[in-house]
Amino acid sequence: GVPQFRNLPPKALQVCYAMAENVFAVTQTDPAKQPKVISVTAASLLEGQRAIPASDDRSTVRLLSCGRPIDGVGLRIAGKSDQDGAIGEILISGQSLYSGYYHRPEITAQRLRDGWHHTGDIGFLHQDELYILGRVDDLLNVRGKNIYAHEVEDVVNGLKLAIPGRVVTFSIPNEALGTSDMVVLCETADGTLDAAAKRTIREVVNSTFGVTITRL
Repeated sequence: GVPQFRNLPPKALQVCYAMAENVFAVTQTDPAKQPKVISVTAASLLEGQRAIPASDDRSTVRLLSCGRPIDGVGLRIAGKSDQDGAIGEILISGQSLYSGYYHRPEITAQRLRDGWHHTGDIGFLHQDELYILGRVDDLLNVRGKNIYAHEVEDVVNGLKLAIPGRVVTFSIPNEALGTSDMVVLCETADGTLDAAAKRTIREVVNSTFGVTITRL
């Protein structure tokens, strides 16, 4: 949610989604109001199709709005209908959009198509406001569940069993099962991770994301 500071009104802290390819701002929250925070079900984010508002406090994720698109900017979710909460890659267009990367025609062709810039960011629109979930490159599909690598890394870092910031999560193909296996690398001060620590990490990741770490 929005942090609270003494003598600083909540609406003084605002949110903007921006990128160099659009010469900065894409969306902006209303400076006259406190940025909106919504709760969605964790299960709907794991399924990765549509963010569903939560009706209670069980297994929910709180998300901070990035506001509405500014004037002159078009924003949509790739390959999705206009259904509220549909999750996918964020595409932008508009008068301030770049015409291409300098001397990088291959990347330009990949990212800029039919006047729409493919941002590589994943999110959804709810009541015309944008919510960011992560990056396409950081999205792991493990046994049919969409999991963001940085979220697993944050959970494991929170256990304080590894050197702060020295946790990396990725997936590798499992051809026998036709899916992907999750791998978590942890760097510790003495270079070892005992059985009890590994068990704790596996249990916490499984209870949080509903998947099992294959290699740790």
